Amino acid sequence: MLKDLIVNIAFITVFTFFFSHLFIKNRLVLDWKQKIVLGIVQGVFGTVLIYYGMRYSSTIIIDLRYIPVSVAASFGGFGAAGIAGAIMIVCRLCILPWSEASWSALVMLVLYVCGSVVIIRWIKYYWYRWIGFMVWLVAIMMSVGFFVLNMPLHILGIICAFNCLGGLIAAYLLSYLIRSEQLEQQIRSMQKGLQRLLRSQPGFTATVVRTDPGTYLYTLAEGQLLSEKGWKPEDFEGKTLDEITVLSITEQEYVRACFDRVFQGEMVTYEPGIKESGILITMQPVYEKGEVGEIIISGMDLTDRKQKEEADEANKAKSRFLARMSHEIRTPINAIIGLNYLLQQTTLHETQQDYVSKSIMSAKNLLHIVNDILDFSKIEAEKVELEKIDFDLYQVINEISNIISLKAFEKNLKLRCHIHHAVPNRLRGDPFRLNQILLNFTNNAVKFTENGEVSISVGLESIGEHGVRLRFSVRDTGIGMTEAQQSNLLQEFTQADMSTTRKYGGTGLGLVISKNLIELMGGELHIESEIGRGSCFTFTAEFDGSGKTSSGKEKESPRQNLRVLLLCDDDEMKLVLNNQLEKFASAVVIADSQNADHEGYDLVIIDWKLKTANVIQLADRMRRASLSSKRPIILISAYYDRQLQHPEYLTAFDKVLQYPLSQSSLYRELNALLLPESKGGEQEYKQADNFDLLQRAVVLLVEDNEINQLVASEVLKDAGMIVEVADNGEEAVKLASLKRYDAILMDLQMPVMDGVEATKRIRRMDHASHTPIIAMTADAMKGVHEQVIEAGMDAYITKPFDRIQLFGVLQRLIQKAI
Repeated sequence: MLKDLIVNIAFITVFTFFFSHLFIKNRLVLDWKQKIVLGIVQGVFGTVLIYYGMRYSSTIIIDLRYIPVSVAASFGGFGAAGIAGAIMIVCRLCILPWSEASWSALVMLVLYVCGSVVIIRWIKYYWYRWIGFMVWLVAIMMSVGFFVLNMPLHILGIICAFNCLGGLIAAYLLSYLIRSEQLEQQIRSMQKGLQRLLRSQPGFTATVVRTDPGTYLYTLAEGQLLSEKGWKPEDFEGKTLDEITVLSITEQEYVRACFDRVFQGEMVTYEPGIKESGILITMQPVYEKGEVGEIIISGMDLTDRKQKEEADEANKAKSRFLARMSHEIRTPINAIIGLNYLLQQTTLHETQQDYVSKSIMSAKNLLHIVNDILDFSKIEAEKVELEKIDFDLYQVINEISNIISLKAFEKNLKLRCHIHHAVPNRLRGDPFRLNQILLNFTNNAVKFTENGEVSISVGLESIGEHGVRLRFSVRDTGIGMTEAQQSNLLQEFTQADMSTTRKYGGTGLGLVISKNLIELMGGELHIESEIGRGSCFTFTAEFDGSGKTSSGKEKESPRQNLRVLLLCDDDEMKLVLNNQLEKFASAVVIADSQNADHEGYDLVIIDWKLKTANVIQLADRMRRASLSSKRPIILISAYYDRQLQHPEYLTAFDKVLQYPLSQSSLYRELNALLLPESKGGEQEYKQADNFDLLQRAVVLLVEDNEINQLVASEVLKDAGMIVEVADNGEEAVKLASLKRYDAILMDLQMPVMDGVEATKRIRRMDHASHTPIIAMTADAMKGVHEQVIEAGMDAYITKPFDRIQLFGVLQRLIQKAI
């Protein structure tokens, strides 16, 4: 029986891996031809499972036919599931003689197909859906087996257990394949984008490796400057320096001398003056494992000395930017490689291991391209085309509020939204880019504000027959900026605080991108700020359309002749809500909070910020005095405040809504209130071999990124080490002062205190003066190695790191320190 179980699991694994291309890429098969193919394949698969069923006794054979039906239903719907079930029924009649049990099996299969279709329609979350499949299968088996076939419960339990085990195995394999496909698609998309970036640059970029002493091979050559000079990428790529026919022998010898210098660690800049046009050539070394592995060559066409000086300054500025940003860009790639490595350490099928290895390889290929960009001193922005689609402005603002509100809550900030009543809610333009701009400004506002509030306001600048012009403002009560900081704020790669210990991270590109998008929308950006008193970012944008508040037929009221009492002191909110409610054919009465007669209404909406009444007490009086205890009372607020989450608000009102709401969102909320009837085990990691000295070594990991902490900790624990974690340099100094560690792994760029300063302070401690300290950073730019050695560190490892290299460095330094 165990042998039969292994055979069935092997069949499930093989079929899942080799036929997953039918449905994995799309997650849902829509074409009827694909549904037929999917149904046929799963039907054949189910027939195989029936034929190789597990023999429990001479009369009882357990098969896993329901798993292919689950797969077909999950990815192809009723059509695919029905085809799979029909094929299995026909094949079973051909394989086994017909009996009374055959009727029961037929009924169970039909019931399972129908139930599976219902499950996939109502349950969208992947694992909940598979749990639903298994629960439905157990219910059918237990009911038919016990009441119809009179099978003992312990046998039914074994049958259900086997089917659930097979179903969970299939679900896990499919989940892994889906995630792998999504990751590979993302990596392929990023690779194509980076290649387009290189090809569209006005200069050119090339990479060179050394195959033998004095022999240099071009591995990449892209850029518009090549075609301007009459060259092609094929003239360089895959050829050695001696094979480059566009260069004379004298020029080849000069370039070879430059390559020799660069591979010694020197950055070389020169002007060859090819074809009567000055070209500024920059050759920069790229370090791999502490040695120069390749050369990045960048070229820029200079027509006069002024252009050359500007290019020199631009290269210096972008080199500084690359030095700061290499850590930020490499971090997600480090996470992809690290997490896939951790997955590799688990028990996987050979084919699964192959997929994981290919994912790691793809991520490393992406890392190689990113390194080319990072080490290249010229970055060009790609062209952006705006969409022209209909969208709901209130929905965009609501989404921004929902995203930012959590961060605001964490810092105990108030978040307020204000929309002028004359602003149309239906617009035509690019909601994604508008969301991007607002999200950038509001994220910055929350990031630079410790107390007070952040407000988003939208006003009407002008309206005409063919379009509208709106004014958006994001105001905060944060740290503010000086005039000097404001003047530099919209320069590329610039932030107010550029030090490695800066409290507020970021690339310095967000505002520049936002400014360009605003200009594409026909608007302008204006910044007002005062140090210590906050900032206000105001911009205008134009949208197509007549500015009508809606298009098409409005939704009907959730209830006929709905009467709504609106208690609101905010004039703009009052007009907006009144306009939205009247579109539902509702009778809306706006009243004063003190003199409101609340009887005879189907719904009461109360603004949180009433000037003359306590909203909780007001709601309580209404409930006690009301003739109908079922009348809903809604609290609506333009503020996202932590106080609204207190139980007294949640119990005093039937619903707490955040303003603004889109027309459709308001309809759903009212409909839900007025028509309620419509509504694994621990894994063991193998210890690394050949690093006995690392067993039980106590290591302090200093890293501010949570994903990097997870990856590095698991890798170190894999070798048997005991790991303690510090989130920044200051914590590392405190922990190092309390005990002696066998080694310290130190990130360089961290908030509060960077790795260089932390190392200097740790070295002043007597018990830690000889403790091995290893720099772990994603910054691969020239000069970092010298910087960390000068600070007192013993070694330097670039992220993403190779675990064998890391273990080797740790063992060597720990042994040396003993």
